[in-house]
Amino acid sequence: RVGYATVLAQRQLSHPVLQQQQQQQQLMLMIPSQTTQLSNCQRRRLTTLSGVASSPVPNRRYYSVPSSRVKLEHVGCLSPVKVTERYAPGQAFVHRVFGYRGVVLASYQARLFDKSSEATSAAATASSASSPTTAGSADSVAAEEPQEQQADQQQQQQQQQQQKEKDGRDSTPCVWYLVLVDQRDPNPSLREGFTFLPVRPNPTVTLMSAVDYCSHSDLLPYEPRSRPLSMDNPWFADFFINGQAFGPTAALQGWLHKMRRLLQVDCVYRETTDHIRVTVLPFYMGSRGGGGGDLSAMHHWRYTIRLENLDPAGRPVVLRERYWKIFSAGGTIETLKGRGVVGAEPELGASFPAFQYHSHVQLRAPWGYMWGCYSMERMLPQPPIEGAVPLPPDQMLFEVKIPVFSLSQKPSGPVGRQE
Repeated sequence: RVGYATVLAQRQLSHPVLQQQQQQQQLMLMIPSQTTQLSNCQRRRLTTLSGVASSPVPNRRYYSVPSSRVKLEHVGCLSPVKVTERYAPGQAFVHRVFGYRGVVLASYQARLFDKSSEATSAAATASSASSPTTAGSADSVAAEEPQEQQADQQQQQQQQQQQKEKDGRDSTPCVWYLVLVDQRDPNPSLREGFTFLPVRPNPTVTLMSAVDYCSHSDLLPYEPRSRPLSMDNPWFADFFINGQAFGPTAALQGWLHKMRRLLQVDCVYRETTDHIRVTVLPFYMGSRGGGGGDLSAMHHWRYTIRLENLDPAGRPVVLRERYWKIFSAGGTIETLKGRGVVGAEPELGASFPAFQYHSHVQLRAPWGYMWGCYSMERMLPQPPIEGAVPLPPDQMLFEVKIPVFSLSQKPSGPVGRQE
């Protein structure tokens, strides 16, 4: 399966001898046979290295369909992994976590705020959020008007956090990429794409599918076996000259310049709780209505969240509930809670150790903050481990913190560095 295989390939590549031999390694993909009709659930992609990803473990652990239904396809050779340099637009890669093939569109310099090793006052506020016990398929929303003292303390904490972000303190530089996703490599744990507000007045948002954001460490670069590059993506033909001479088109450069404020990755927020890592990327989408100032317009943000199970033992967990608090510049705190995320209760286990989705929030204020937690349930291993003592019910459920992240507007010009 995708998750297990990509983790295996990543661990194998960390070996120093293999790092020196990457240029000689062939990149193979385990794909369904053309003569076999498989459902989307069965179309699992397996990334492996020829002669490297060998294991005495039976093959049934690596894919969910019989070996007669799949075949190995040579797609190219691994390229050296860059440590300090960025990957250029047009670089082909395989995603280390989600296993899909992709092509780089642009790179962005961002700041990473990792709350895992620092107990800031804002993170302490997030940890005090209790998980809901009310079940239901829809969100139950309750807008609270906090007491004067509580509101003053909350606003002071958020202002301190905002000042830290402006000064660049408590952050480390990082590089993130906007990429195209090959739709031949579906993954049920990935909700790719992003949304934006259309230019014309419209009550809905517009979705651009088959695109994703990746960190520098997510990319496993490779050189395609042949040109032109084969890729199933609705934007690929418009954004790249695909032939013996391969490169970005003027249309891609113009689109990146026009959409730079909506595409720019400025800040990345991360926190790890009990081996579950939560990464958040917020984006300002714009405002609508009002016309009489910031407090009369409705401001929109989208955010992408990735959850990863980093447990060395590979113990699976299931996301049962979410709990959010949203602080607005107007001085109010809104509470949201509900079952799962985006209509699902994803399981993070050995087969699919990560899950990524995106959602939206709107405020009648130019800035604010969000934080909260996920209620997770530890699952019993299958088959059960002999001699293992089952956990009591109160230890099966635990909370995973969502880092405090800023909802703010971006300057009118280009933000950060874009290539």
